[in-house]
Amino acid sequence: MDKLGIHKTTVCRWCDRYLSGGPEALEDRLPRPSRVWNRIPQPVRKKIKDLARKEWLNRIWLCLSAPMSFFKWMPRQSVTDSLHYC
Repeated sequence: MDKLGIHKTTVCRWCDRYLSGGPEALEDRLPRPSRVWNRIPQPVRKKIKDLARKEWLNRIWLCLSAPMSFFKWMPRQSVTDSLHYC
């Protein structure tokens, strides 16, 4: 194995594949997994995007609908904090 430049674990993996599926199991496969364990399902991803979009629009509406007199009576630091929320 060392003379061929093939690692021992690779040869063991080939042997396991051959024993479990015969010569057909040794054919080339895609090098990536067919499924990722931590991928968010598409319906859940859509719900998250919709909720984020709705929340963002609500924050914009809050900032645009607040009367300017609301900001006049607040201390300067509170005004900047309120704008940061928007």
